[in-house]
Parts: sequence; C-alpha cells; structure tokens
Amino acid sequence: MYFLGGIKINSKGFTLVEVLAVIAVLGIITAIALLSIGGIIEKSRRDVCDANTVEIEKTL
Repeated sequence: MYFLGGIKINSKGFTLVEVLAVIAVLGIITAIALLSIGGIIEKSRRDVCDANTVEIEKTL
C-alpha cells in the first residue's frame, strides 16, 4: 500500500480495466491467427485439388 497525492492506494492485483484490456488483446490476436490458419487450410485444399486434377489428366 502506498500514498499518491494523499490518496491511499492498495496495489494488490489487477484492476478490472486491466484484465478486460488483456482479454481484448488476446481476442484480437486469436482472431488474426484463426483467419491466417483458415487461409492456409484453404490454400492446401486447393493445392490437393490441383494435384488430383493433374493426376486425372495424366490417366486420361
């Protein structure tokens, strides 16, 4: 506990605003990561489809 301008401040733990800010930042980072992973998965599906198409054309 310490004093700031005559006001007694208890410095145990985090405030609600700090916790909410951390949750918001983590949510944004998670959303960006999921969007990136989704794009990578879609590209890999297209690549597999293209490879299958090439194999089918070779057999015909």
